[in-house]
Amino acid sequence: MRVVWVVVAALVVIPLVGLFVLVMNPVWRDDARLEAFYERVAAYPLPPGSREAFLQDRDVTFGKNLVGGSGSYCDYRVRITLETSLSPEEFRRHYAGAAIAGPSIRR
Repeated sequence: MRVVWVVVAALVVIPLVGLFVLVMNPVWRDDARLEAFYERVAAYPLPPGSREAFLQDRDVTFGKNLVGGSGSYCDYRVRITLETSLSPEEFRRHYAGAAIAGPSIRR
């Protein structure tokens, strides 16, 4: 009788695990892309005269239409809070030349 319960449990659990893996695979893939994008942003050198204001104040967001609108697209955002002595224009100029590959680029 015990063998029957094990077989029945396996017949129920194995398809559920397979379904879970099938459903979660895109989530895990997107999480990996976002983490790689975050690492590329964080590895880019800070502008001169700048430092991170709060080391624990980093934010990574992934979602659909974060800025509003009705398009069918996803946004990836990385936020790092900095303190700087640069003017806004100098700060923008520093990051304007950044060649940071987006989250969809596979390495």
